[in-house]
Amino acid sequence: MKKQNLFPTVQNVKSKYNLLFTLVSIFFFLFTGCKKKNDTQPPNNNELNATVIISPGNTININATGSKARMGCFPWGGGTFVAGTGEAHAAVYISYVFSNSSTFACITAPGTYDFSCEYRKNIADPNTPVFSNIGTNRGSITFTVVNDHHMEGYFNAVSWCNSFGCAFRIDSVIIAGTFKGDF
Repeated sequence: MKKQNLFPTVQNVKSKYNLLFTLVSIFFFLFTGCKKKNDTQPPNNNELNATVIISPGNTININATGSKARMGCFPWGGGTFVAGTGEAHAAVYISYVFSNSSTFACITAPGTYDFSCEYRKNIADPNTPVFSNIGTNRGSITFTVVNDHHMEGYFNAVSWCNSFGCAFRIDSVIIAGTFKGDF
């Protein structure tokens, strides 16, 4: 009669653990490693291109793309916005607020609208003068395409100095540009 060894040898235990480890690794790879993860956000292809004429012969171009060009409907229902910041920190902020009784609505159809337009030469500097198109002859913004996730259009305005650091309500800039993007 053959004597049975109740205590396996080290070699037998190693080979069984190696086999078990190999099988677990294969199953782990098959069930997790082959799945395509889609954690990345879609690319932001938004664009805002604006030309700011400070004086004859003195022009600033703001070409904002990607995350530096934002647009959409304010999350709290406060109207529509378009904003862009250029590489040198010059920025244009546009907002449209339509007061419909007690609610503020967003633009939902193509058309031309009055709007608020603000220009800042350098948003990184809190002492930079602010130019905005308050008062009469505000300019306009035209939405050529508007739907639940995309907008395109163009704008123009004359904005006056509205802060210290320039001749209050005397200095002005002309702002014109285009925008398009998803939100």
